[in-house]
Amino acid sequence: MNTLDVERRVREIHPKLWDIYQAEGRKEVRGFRPNPVIPQCGNDKFFWRKVFDHDPRFAQVSDKLRVKSWLDEQNVEVATPQILWSGTDVSTIPDDVFEDRVVMKANNGQGQVLSILDGRPTNLKAFASQMLKPNQLRRTYLNIKPQVLLEPYIETIDTTVQEYKFYTFGEQIERLVPIYGRTSGSMSAAVWEPDGDGYALSPEPANISENRDDRPLPDTIDVMAKLAKQIGSHFDHMRVDFYSDGTNVTLGELTVFNFGGRFPKTGADPNNRMNRAWDISGTWFLTTLQSEWKQEYANELREVLAEKNEE
Repeated sequence: MNTLDVERRVREIHPKLWDIYQAEGRKEVRGFRPNPVIPQCGNDKFFWRKVFDHDPRFAQVSDKLRVKSWLDEQNVEVATPQILWSGTDVSTIPDDVFEDRVVMKANNGQGQVLSILDGRPTNLKAFASQMLKPNQLRRTYLNIKPQVLLEPYIETIDTTVQEYKFYTFGEQIERLVPIYGRTSGSMSAAVWEPDGDGYALSPEPANISENRDDRPLPDTIDVMAKLAKQIGSHFDHMRVDFYSDGTNVTLGELTVFNFGGRFPKTGADPNNRMNRAWDISGTWFLTTLQSEWKQEYANELREVLAEKNEE
């Protein structure tokens, strides 16, 4: 099976995805055309991951309830947020859970968060129902059964806990994005890139906030980086998030599809350092027996990638 036949199948089966990635790419590169068959750039590889690389580990590590067992299996020693309650029927949550400030989240990372700071809220059931609605990304590509969970409230203001997002490609870290003051009403961020034994500020603005913040990285950065590399070593690409107050480190989440499956502003550039660092040759799809035409395509893709790696 040649690559044109595979592309035709992809376009027939996933026309909306094709249009989405083409539109996103053309914001960066005039006349951009997706290539999820022989992926050239980061966004192509996200597209390819959605269509072909259905690694069963993705669902486990993306589930805030199941990721803990995966971390234990891999001997990753890192603190994780305390789960005060989880389930689908919020009417069964004991009242004493709300005696302290808590946060309600979806286990499948839909991005919705409800901060509960003053007892059981009246809109709890309505908010939970929104979280429990099927999420196309998580349902189609990760197959996570939605639940809601409650964690202790963490106030990420300038004097306490901050967020740190590591973009890993195997054991390699290519980008670090610290986010400051998410809950303070004045969020800021920066982009750092590896520079020798440390990290250097990048002139590139962070996608999460236009407010640039160039404060020094905390003393815990080496601990977080070591953990990010340990986790990242199991995957071709994974975003690994942490919280830190400068002394303690807590895992936030593992993200399979950054920004829903793209690198904003840089994802269509095959020469961008993150896009170049992403090597799909050791992925589940290419190392596991596939069915029918997919196996023939996988054999051809392995050969193409091997030739590229020799160049």
